Amino acid sequence: MPELPSTLVPVPLRCCEMRRGAGIRFCGEIASHVRPGTGLRGDLFFCELHALPSDKAIPVGQVFELVRLEIVVELAGVTPGAAVSRSEAVAAVERALNRMGALVDVASVSSRQVRNVVHPPTRDEIRQSAVPR
Repeated sequence: MPELPSTLVPVPLRCCEMRRGAGIRFCGEIASHVRPGTGLRGDLFFCELHALPSDKAIPVGQVFELVRLEIVVELAGVTPGAAVSRSEAVAAVERALNRMGALVDVASVSSRQVRNVVHPPTRDEIRQSAVPR
């Protein structure tokens, strides 16, 4: 196997247990166990809930696929002040992504004052749209 890059900060692996229903959905919780791959399929990772008794603890040096997303996130500020709103928004996004095991590297933050031209969705509408189907 060729020499692979190493991470300087350990990245938590995530459970690949498939969830039934429309679309492709995986458990995604932090994995603690590895199941050796067979043939062309690589090793699979599982959380405590989905691990089988035959699965092993994930060893240091385990090879995995590291996914890098470059995304733009827009949130309403919590105050009229740009500095406080920016700091709070970064902290909120970091908390949400850290719960998934993501490492967050904020490259830039900006804000501007805008206005809605229609009513924004309610909390219940947002939660309903986030329910896995």
